Amino acid sequence: MTKDGVTMFLTKELRQFLLTGLVLAAMALFTVTATHKVAPESELPGISARDAHALLGSPDTLVIDVRERDNYADEHIPGAINVPQPELQAALPSLAASKTQKIVVYCGDGSSRGPQATRALLDAGFAGAMNLKGGMPAWRAEKLPLDKS
Repeated sequence: MTKDGVTMFLTKELRQFLLTGLVLAAMALFTVTATHKVAPESELPGISARDAHALLGSPDTLVIDVRERDNYADEHIPGAINVPQPELQAALPSLAASKTQKIVVYCGDGSSRGPQATRALLDAGFAGAMNLKGGMPAWRAEKLPLDKS
């Protein structure tokens, strides 16, 4: 085999190797993405604003506001603690004592951070986690009480 023949052979083999690797990586990415989708809001446990209000003050209920701190300071559900959604994973150990409680999770619209946080809590073993349907707008629409920090 000549030098050009060896180069051509290696180039062809290298291309096949890289193409095979690329195809396998794409398949792996598709598999991971397909098996780790967040459930749609309709598949998560949810609670209405009125029903959540009825749980306030109960020793077996925790309310978590997953909005940013400034939104929480402006107004929040009475008794709610603020754990911004991006910080939730890091806060899970400090919430461990609440694993057996009902946990009402809410965000600014009820369809973004709240469902994501509810899913994260359920996946971490907080079986009583539920998303406040409609988030803060639903709470306000019912004219339920709000606190300010």
